[in-house]
Amino acid sequence: MTRGYLVKIACGAVVSALSLGGGGGCGGKSSTTGEDEGAAASGGAANGGGGLQIVSAPRPEKVDLLFMIDSSADMAEKQRLLSQAVGGLVESVAEVVGDIHIGVITSSLGDHGSGDICSTNLGSTTIIDHTFDDHAHLLPTVRQGLASSDDAGFLAWDPGASDAAHDGVIRNVADHVTAAGEAGCAFEASLEAWYRFLVDPDPVGSMSNNGMVSVRGLTSALILDQRAAFLRPDSLLVIVMLTDENDCSIVDEPGTQGWLIPYKGGPNMNHWRMPRAHSVCATNPNASNCAPCGQGDPDPGCTSGVNHTDLDDPPNLRCYRQKQRFGIDLLYPTQRYVDALTEPSIDPRYNGTPVDNPIFRPYQLFPGPTLGPIPEGQRPASWVILAGIVGVPWQDLATTDSLEGEGLTYLSASELESADRWDLILGGGTYGAWEPLDPFMLESIDPRPAGEHPLLPYVRPEPPNLDRAAWNPINGHEQYPGSLRDDLQFACTFSLQTAVACTPENGDSCRCNANELEYESPLCDYSDGPDAGVQVMTGAYPSLRNLQVLKDLGDQAVTTSICPKSVVSNDPEMDPTYGYNPAMAAIASRMREAMLAQCLEQQLTPDESGRVACHVYEVRMPANEPCSCDENIGRAPVSSGVASKVASKLVHEGRCGGRDQRPCSEACTCEIQQFEGPELETCQTTLNDPGNLFGYCYIDQEAGVGDESIVESCPADRKRILRFIGANVPAKDGMTLMSCSGG
Repeated sequence: MTRGYLVKIACGAVVSALSLGGGGGCGGKSSTTGEDEGAAASGGAANGGGGLQIVSAPRPEKVDLLFMIDSSADMAEKQRLLSQAVGGLVESVAEVVGDIHIGVITSSLGDHGSGDICSTNLGSTTIIDHTFDDHAHLLPTVRQGLASSDDAGFLAWDPGASDAAHDGVIRNVADHVTAAGEAGCAFEASLEAWYRFLVDPDPVGSMSNNGMVSVRGLTSALILDQRAAFLRPDSLLVIVMLTDENDCSIVDEPGTQGWLIPYKGGPNMNHWRMPRAHSVCATNPNASNCAPCGQGDPDPGCTSGVNHTDLDDPPNLRCYRQKQRFGIDLLYPTQRYVDALTEPSIDPRYNGTPVDNPIFRPYQLFPGPTLGPIPEGQRPASWVILAGIVGVPWQDLATTDSLEGEGLTYLSASELESADRWDLILGGGTYGAWEPLDPFMLESIDPRPAGEHPLLPYVRPEPPNLDRAAWNPINGHEQYPGSLRDDLQFACTFSLQTAVACTPENGDSCRCNANELEYESPLCDYSDGPDAGVQVMTGAYPSLRNLQVLKDLGDQAVTTSICPKSVVSNDPEMDPTYGYNPAMAAIASRMREAMLAQCLEQQLTPDESGRVACHVYEVRMPANEPCSCDENIGRAPVSSGVASKVASKLVHEGRCGGRDQRPCSEACTCEIQQFEGPELETCQTTLNDPGNLFGYCYIDQEAGVGDESIVESCPADRKRILRFIGANVPAKDGMTLMSCSGG
C-alpha cells in the first residue's frame, strides 16, 4: 500500500544549467533552425565552444539507504515510530528509483579496548541480553532471525519484483529498525558507526590496550565484504541517523587513550576516574594551556587532586564536555565526518598519508562507447546525503507557519542558515566557544537558567517538580541532578503511546525506577507511590556533535527532531504530522532534489507562453550506427555550424580528438526540442510523465511558469528547473550542452 503523506515525486527528469554567463537571462528568438540556431551557439570562441555550457551529468538510478539506529536505553519508542514511517520513505523513493539497497547498523561499538564498560566479555549483569558491540555490522549479522537479500545483510528493493515482495521489504525494514533494541552500549558512536561501515579503509574488528595506549586489532573483513556488496559507486547514498543523545565517537587510533573513556578500574571495579583539567579549560577549552592535571601540577584546577571524584566523573557522562572537564578530547573531531561525505581522499589514521575515500571511488560513467578519454565517473558530493533525526526541539527546526499552526514542515539547510537557526540550536566555535541561544540546547547536569526560548515567548526551562504543575511544551521541566549527578537535562520530551510501569525485569530500560525518584524527572509519574514509578514520557538530550556535522555539510544535510510534534493519530501511516512522517517527508524532498530536481542558480527569461530562447544539445558517440536525430522522440538535427561549435567544445573539454580517442567529428549532435502549445502546457503542469512526449520545458516559480509543486524540493532561492519529459531524455550515454541567446 502506498503511504500517502509524502508528496508525490514529479517523474520528469531535470538538469541544471550551471553557470550561463551574461546578464539576467535569455532573450531573442527561440527558433531551432538556420541562422538563429547558429547564433545561439556562437560567440566567445576563447571558451572553446562558443558559449556552450555542459549542463548534464548522469542522474543516480540507484539508492543505497543506510540507517544508523541508536541502540541504547530508552530508544524503543523512537525505533517504533521510525518503523511506522520508514515504509513511506522507501516507497516514495521507489516511485523514482526502483533499485534500492537498505541497510541498518547500530551505534554500539563496544568497549574501545578498555575490557570494562560495554565489554562483550563480561556477560549480562541482568536478565536483559546486552548487545554492547555490534561492530558496525549490518544488523542481520548480529541479530538472529532478521531477513536479508541473498544473506548479504541488507534488504534490496527490486523494481521488477511483485507487490507482495515489495510489501515484504517494507515489513523487513521495520523489523530491522526495531531489532536494534535498547540494550546496547551507552557510549553511542552515532557518527563513527556509519563511518566505520562506509568509509574507513581499514575498519577495526577489535580494540585493546597495553596499559597506556590503545592498540588496534585486525581489519574487519566482514565490514569490507558487506560494504562492497551494499555500497554501489554510482548510487545516491543516504545515511539516516536516529539518536536521542550527543555523539560519543571515541578515538580508536593506535597511540591514543580513547580506551580510558569506558574504563572505571576494570570489570566489577569502580575506583578509577578521569583526570581533572587546568582551570582555564572550564571557560576557554581552546586555550593552549588547557590540559589534564599531572602529579605535582601547580595549576589551580589541580589543587584538589589529579583525578576527579566519583561525583565529578560518573562513567556514563564521560563524553560530556570532555575538554572542559578533563583537559583532553578523546572523541574524533567532527570534521572527520564532514570530510568523509565530501572529500575524495581522507586521512583516517591521522598519519599524514591520505587514502582514497571508498564513498567516492570511480565507476563506469556511461555504458558502452563513451565520450573519452575519461571512461570513469565519480559520485558527486551532491549524491551523498546525511539526515539526522536527533536531539533538538522540533520547534527550533520548524517553518514559521508550522511552528504554532497545524502540521510540521522542517526548514531546509539553506533556510536554517538564512533564519539564523544554527546559532539558536548549536552556538559555535570549537568545543562550544559560545553556547546555543536556545536554553533547552545547553548541555547541563544542573537545572538550566530559566531564559525564554527565542522563538516562543514565555516558554522557558521550568524548575523540577513532581506534581507536573509547571510545564513547558518543549521538555516539560528540568530535573534534579540526583545524588550521583549522572544525568543531563533534556532538550525535548514527548509522551509515550503506552505508559511503562518500571519493574525489576525492565529496570535497565525504564527511566522511573524507585531509586530514580530523587531526579523528579519529567518522564515519570509517581502518583501511585515512590515504589510504583511509571514512565509516561521519553526524551532526548542535545545532539550537539551530530548537529555540528549536519550544519557543516550544508545542502547535503537534512536536520529533523527525534521529538515529534504529534504522537496521536487515527491513521499513523497517512497522517503528515504524526511521529516521524515529517522527518521522512523532509528526507524524501532532499532525495528528490538529488535524483531529479537539479535546480538552476540563474533565472532565465521566458516569453508569454513560458518558452525560453535557449538550445539544448544532446551529444553521443555512437558505436557503429550512423548519427540519427529522431523528431518522434524529441530530437532535431542541427546545422553544420552548430555541430562544429559543439565539436570545438568537446575538444576544449578533452572529451574526444586526442591520442587514443575517437575524432570529435564522429560525435552525433541532436537538439532536444523545447515543447510548445498543448505539449508545453502538459510539461509545465502535469506532475507525472505522460509517457508519450519527448522534450523539455522551463519551470520557474518566481516567474509564475509551471506548477510550483514540480520545483517544491528546490531551495527557496532556486525554484526553477529545466524539466525533461520522455524515456532516456536526455540520453544516459551522452552529454548535454546548453546555449542561450545573449549568454
